[in-house]
Amino acid sequence: MRKGRRGKTAHRLGLSVAVQTAALIVITASLAALAVALWRPWEAGQQVQAGGIANTMRNIHEALLRREGTVQPQVGITVFPHREIHKVEVEWNGNRMPIMVSVSTIEYRGVKTRLPGVYYLEKGQVDVLGTYIADRRRNYTTTGADVVSYVEYEGNEMRYVVKALPYVAVSVDRIYHDVAINVLIRYVVLAPVPMNSQEFLRAVQNGYTFGAGQMVTLRMNNTYRFYMQQPEAVGGGTLRLYFDGVQLETEPGRALEVTTNEHTIVRVFVDMVVLNVWGR
Repeated sequence: MRKGRRGKTAHRLGLSVAVQTAALIVITASLAALAVALWRPWEAGQQVQAGGIANTMRNIHEALLRREGTVQPQVGITVFPHREIHKVEVEWNGNRMPIMVSVSTIEYRGVKTRLPGVYYLEKGQVDVLGTYIADRRRNYTTTGADVVSYVEYEGNEMRYVVKALPYVAVSVDRIYHDVAINVLIRYVVLAPVPMNSQEFLRAVQNGYTFGAGQMVTLRMNNTYRFYMQQPEAVGGGTLRLYFDGVQLETEPGRALEVTTNEHTIVRVFVDMVVLNVWGR
């Protein structure tokens, strides 16, 4: 009889441990579900914000490419009218004509996050909307695609840049018995305030920030053209172009050069395109 009672007691203890284990599993699952429920809204909010940043900067890229457009960013953005200064040189028969050009940018700065549609390649070098890689040196184009976007990561900070690059084009025309080589250099200046104001000078140094939620509009204002000419050459010569001391190429490994042995005139046109940027 005692042996039977001990068996029944052991059986009851076994059931008790099983019940406790099952209850513990249920409680643990409930806590895990609660943690997920509390965490998901934060994660979803981060994803929405990242998507908003990427979408905003892509829209700004397109507006800058068209030279007009309206964007309502959900984050603060900063305009730098002369973020970078570069030197383009037109070389004709060994003589170089230096021409200073500037690069304007619209930038977002924030905490490092993964943005949809933006793929990280190397530190400071991200290809977003094309094959351009921002290496801070070859900031020019000879194809006309003069707007690029990229992201730079440094530590836990992120900088998303939309940049208007200088555009360089060369054409060769024949006028009677002469050859005319025309060089066109075009660059964009973003003007968030009147260019003759003290506020513009401050924007050049520190940038001009538009707050989140403002309706930001880009509109073409004017194009200012400057004309120069290299000395005429009876026996022709060779034209080369340099950007910050590096010879321009029409494609990787192929230098942009024009050579002729005829009477030649080299004309240089420099266009400064002014885009007004304002918010309301």
